[in-house]
Amino acid sequence: MTSQYSTHCDSTQYYFAQRALLSSGWAKDVLFSVKNGHFHSFEADSSPTTDCYVLSGPVLPTLANVHSHAFQRVMAGAAEVSLNPNDSFWSWRDLMYKIVQKLTPDDAHIIAKQLYIDMLKAGYTQVGEFHYLHHDVGGKQYAQLGEMSNQIIAAANESGLGLTLLPVLYSHSGFGGQAPNTGQARFINNTESYLALHQACDKSLANHTLHNLGICFHSLRAVTKPQIETVLSALKQDVPIHIHIAEQQKEVQDSLAFSGQRPVEWLHNEIGLNERWCLVHATHLTDAERHAIASSQAVAGLCPTTEANLGDGIFQALPSNKTTAAGA
Repeated sequence: MTSQYSTHCDSTQYYFAQRALLSSGWAKDVLFSVKNGHFHSFEADSSPTTDCYVLSGPVLPTLANVHSHAFQRVMAGAAEVSLNPNDSFWSWRDLMYKIVQKLTPDDAHIIAKQLYIDMLKAGYTQVGEFHYLHHDVGGKQYAQLGEMSNQIIAAANESGLGLTLLPVLYSHSGFGGQAPNTGQARFINNTESYLALHQACDKSLANHTLHNLGICFHSLRAVTKPQIETVLSALKQDVPIHIHIAEQQKEVQDSLAFSGQRPVEWLHNEIGLNERWCLVHATHLTDAERHAIASSQAVAGLCPTTEANLGDGIFQALPSNKTTAAGA
């Protein structure tokens, strides 16, 4: 028997699978109980009950999408064609800034809801929403703190998708605390306003059993070391932390020019990595940086479609000649 967490009750639904992939590995003859949409117990080496659903084929966990910017769904098809030889991530970003200027809270809600329904149809049941569209088109806070985040929560509720909301701290346009540009006005918070936003999101999610709340920094170019340290010390110590990292060669070069260290190298040495961190994209790494991620049990959150569309590069999933498989 693998595990049994609860006794059977009349309101529980039962499912039986001849093979299922559990956290401990493949198991045979597994009886699942599901209560109010949640897995309540599982029992391997069991027998089907008279009131259970017998599932055909092996049963695997559903997929989690670790990185989503829901509002960018409205850009689908607009940025997949290169209009000139110099198009890159940075020209894509200019297009994104233009689209951002047109989105209302209702728009954000509709776009996210349709996206989340599409995710469910594709087999995803949980999404990490890397959410940085916070303010109105003038960069001012809405009357209700967390208005845009609440639209994301509502979209997840209405679609039935589990949400890990990742409100983003985004303060600067470049390394060293450079002032933000006008295209970034809707994204910008300082440390204090971010902590207030995070608290508001925590309250909004308090009674949602399918949803979670994490911490998010847009990128090393968008925050400073004191900001990271302040936020990490002020918020819960057991929630996930997401950040864009080493997505572009220019980002790596700018990091080296500012600190003498590459982005993952800096984050590992100056802040410290652990299993809470999800390093989104993590494309341009050295063997030492890959080893630092693996040894710290941090996660590299890869987005192959985005990375291909923007020509970012390809994460080196296989070890190089200089790296052992264990350190890849």
